[in-house]
Amino acid sequence: MIKRAIIAAFIVALSVWAWRRLDFIPIDVIGQPASTGFVQSRIEAPFFQRLAQDTGLPLRVRYRPLEMVGYKDTHQLAILNEGKADLISLRFAQNSAVMPELMGVELGGLNVDLKQGCSLVDAYSPVIDQKLQERFDSKLLSIWPFGPQVMFCRKSITFLRDIAGLKIRIAGSLLEPVISALDAIPVVVAFEDVAEGLRLGIFDCAISSSASANFAGWPKYSTHYYPITLQLGLNGYAIRLAIWKRLSTAQQGVLLAAFQKHAEAIWSYAEMAHVETSSCNTGGPCTMGDRYDLIRVDLSREDIDLVNKIMKQVVFKEWASACDRVSENCSKDFLERLDSIFSRE
Repeated sequence: MIKRAIIAAFIVALSVWAWRRLDFIPIDVIGQPASTGFVQSRIEAPFFQRLAQDTGLPLRVRYRPLEMVGYKDTHQLAILNEGKADLISLRFAQNSAVMPELMGVELGGLNVDLKQGCSLVDAYSPVIDQKLQERFDSKLLSIWPFGPQVMFCRKSITFLRDIAGLKIRIAGSLLEPVISALDAIPVVVAFEDVAEGLRLGIFDCAISSSASANFAGWPKYSTHYYPITLQLGLNGYAIRLAIWKRLSTAQQGVLLAAFQKHAEAIWSYAEMAHVETSSCNTGGPCTMGDRYDLIRVDLSREDIDLVNKIMKQVVFKEWASACDRVSENCSKDFLERLDSIFSRE
């Protein structure tokens, strides 16, 4: 009898343990590449490591940087759609070929600063969310920036038009229409090769965030810092609908609130890092990064108007044509959501 009682008690305990295990939702998360720096290591990774504890949600989170999973960042939406991951730190530029709406918030020259970029994201994110749900069975949780993408040059410039004829390093094809429209020569170069390219004079200027360029030593081989914002390096988070629907309405609200708070922290970090390292790059007070003495080129109204003109007449038209081929009414949805910002002079 005693043996039977012990066995019965063990079976009950095991059943309770198994039932509680089933109550938890496992979430396999693919994060940013570790090579992206502080945003990944100091903000994103700790957020996911504490997500279950901080929200009180029944989650079992496994977080891995992109390099650890063996997938290319250009395939993130396919990975999510096929259930090979449950939640991804979505790289917008790299996945825009299959979902061009992602670049509606990152058209070259549209985001002149973080404030406008934030307004644009607030207005257009419902469209991105809708398209993710319709085409990839996923839901958008939040959008955030790496920071303003600005220009470092090894030649003297006074106005933006002065880059005509110069070779300008860009990270990918998205800025090619802007650079070409300025009669400059766009050159796609991997980030890790830029400092050496500037040193050798392979190109004349290079575009990245102020913080990334400072940490990589670009100012050592530059003379001028040109702080016009051509993009913000936007990314986001998306979760499979199959996982999302396992949460109650109240739990969904808690998870969304957590991701919105997390995104706000990155927006604040991006602004702080931009201001701090811009000061470092141009000989001002420096508490973040290395101090350099680049000549800061003040933006003119002419420069801002020129970028705005190129964005509307060249960049938007090319993107709208490509997006409408993939997604009907893409450009129409964009203009309906962003008319006040897009029309702003």
